[in-house]
Amino acid sequence: MSLLAGFDFVSEISNETILKLIRTNFELGGISADPPFEITIPITGGSAHLVLTGLNLDLNADDTATLTYDFDRGSVEIASPVKLAVCPLAGSIAIQASISLQDGDNQTKSLAFAVTGAAITYTAAADQAIASSLAGKPITPAVFKTYANQAVTTFVQSAAPPDFGVSFKVVPGANGALAPKLVFERLEVHCIANPSRSKQALALFGILLKANNAHGDHTKKTATAITAADDGFGAHEN
Repeated sequence: MSLLAGFDFVSEISNETILKLIRTNFELGGISADPPFEITIPITGGSAHLVLTGLNLDLNADDTATLTYDFDRGSVEIASPVKLAVCPLAGSIAIQASISLQDGDNQTKSLAFAVTGAAITYTAAADQAIASSLAGKPITPAVFKTYANQAVTTFVQSAAPPDFGVSFKVVPGANGALAPKLVFERLEVHCIANPSRSKQALALFGILLKANNAHGDHTKKTATAITAADDGFGAHEN
């Protein structure tokens, strides 16, 4: 494993710190998305009510993030095309988000998360509740789950992405600087993935000198340099 992977500068943010930023800066339906909280999600012909009880984050090898919310005491009520209520529901909602650096004003790039989709996983007890509630109804459990997944996906995609307030100046073709303000010639953001969340990190890979523009391969950095005791942020430079 290479510490810098050929770059001039590498900064890492731990999984736990990114999760804390999301807890502070993410909203769903205008409500702080920091569990525990309750949400009501509109669905065709009715609504779903969920109590969100837990949250985990995974930083993935394809430079995406997965936010997984646990939920319980959920219910779905539909008035049309058929009147029914499905409860109690429990399980998890996995929200997928892309991670990128977005162009801003004055040659800045900001760290950005954008929700791309969501998927619901139900507990065995919830599966039984769905089957029982829909028995004799014209809606099958498979159709119910498809509609529920579509509704949740639409709901989370309508939410504003978390604004971390983190930006960097990048001036291609010119030498960067460390002071008085950090300026990069090139900057990339990538996930350092690991089966253990405590060993996952989000890394910023920077080139400072224009002569080094062609250098750097982030895939050569396969492990974070942040230790559990550090919990947060680490920077390395040549």
